[in-house]
Formats: sequence, structure tokens, C-alpha cells
Amino acid sequence: MLEHYYPDPLAYPWGAQIHNETEIKNGIRPLLGSEVIWLTQGWIDLPGTDPEHRVEGWLSKRYPLVTAVYPHGITIKGFAVNFRTPTLPVSAVPTARRYLNGLTLVGYHVPETVLPVNDTWLHPPSTWVHVTLYWSVAQSLTEDIRVAITLEDEGGNVWGNELPRAGDLRAFYPPLQWQPGEIIRQDFDVNTNPAVLPGEYKLVLRVFPAGSDAPLPSDSGQDWRSLSPIVLTR
Repeated sequence: MLEHYYPDPLAYPWGAQIHNETEIKNGIRPLLGSEVIWLTQGWIDLPGTDPEHRVEGWLSKRYPLVTAVYPHGITIKGFAVNFRTPTLPVSAVPTARRYLNGLTLVGYHVPETVLPVNDTWLHPPSTWVHVTLYWSVAQSLTEDIRVAITLEDEGGNVWGNELPRAGDLRAFYPPLQWQPGEIIRQDFDVNTNPAVLPGEYKLVLRVFPAGSDAPLPSDSGQDWRSLSPIVLTR
């Protein structure tokens, strides 16, 4: 089934019950050159599989969560292997959005920009818009930040917000730990309102100081940034 929906190469490193961490390391080692490792789990509570969730635990200790979707009977979770990198991936749209606290948005990637209004398979009824941001800092941040992404119409009405996730980049590698000289990957799923109508919308990025509702301005004075347009269809 997965080969039908996912054209990327698939690996099946564990065909039986996992007994120890060495088996996990040996199975994952060939995948460590990937940007993301996708862990697909189905019926793992059955005897002879992974009822203790050892593989997921091993990955979650080492890499931030990218996303999680739940088709019928299956859980698919992505883990960002290279969440700290010296260069911007070729898939990203380069930007130079500098904020007055030394933070810079160096790029972003929106893998799908035309989506159905309602999802019927991965996470019904809402559609999710996945967004990957790439950050750098000129110096270590002295004040924590909160990143917000919304889906808005031309009138500024909000039709979607990012989903909070345990184990995401903010929890795994908080902004106050970011270091100069690295590019940091941060992933979001924007959850749309099930009542949203077909049409064109925009993804809007804002950065807030921790504990404040006033967005940080960039060096141009603007306190928001429009990313890719999103088209929702029937």
C-alpha cells in the first residue's frame, strides 16, 4: 500500500521483533543521509513486532518531530535527521528576512500549495498545510521567541493555525540554544478550519517575543511575512 502512495524509496529494516538498541542502530544507519526519516508503524502492539515502541523512542531522543499522520490502522511520523546544517537545502526558497534580535529567516519550503478543502484519509476532516522554515542567528538569542504561522484570506481573516506538537523542534532544540554558523530547520503543520471555502489564501509568518502579543519587526519595519499562496479546492 505504501508504495502506491509514496514514490520515494522505502526500507524495511526490521522484519521481526526488536530486541535491543544495536538492532535499531544497524537498521537506521543507512538512512542517516536523508533529510527526514519516515517511521511507518502498523499493528506494532502485536507479538513479534515493537510493542514497547523502541524504534520511535530511539528516534525521538535524537531528532525533532516533523509531522505525524494517521491513516487507518497506520501511524506515520517524520523525524528531521539534519535539523542543524551548514547550508540551505536546494528544496528551500532562499530569503533574507532579518529581525532586530539577530534572527534571520534564510529560507522556507511549502511542499504542497494546492490542496483539497477537506482531507479524507490522513487527518479528516481538516486539511493540513506543511511548512518548513530555515533559521539562522547572528548571535545567541537573549530572549526566547515564539513562531506563528496562520492561513489567512485577503481580508486578514484567519482560517488555519499551526498545530502544537510534543517533540517538535522548539521542544527538542529551543531557540535560546541556537548557535551562529548553523541553519536550523523548523517544521509546522497548519491545521485549516473545516468550514473554509475553496479559494486562494496566504501563509503568514510572525515572530513574537516570548510572553508578548506584539510581533517582532524585521529590519524593514514589517512585522509579518507572507509565504507561498495556498489554493484550496473541492
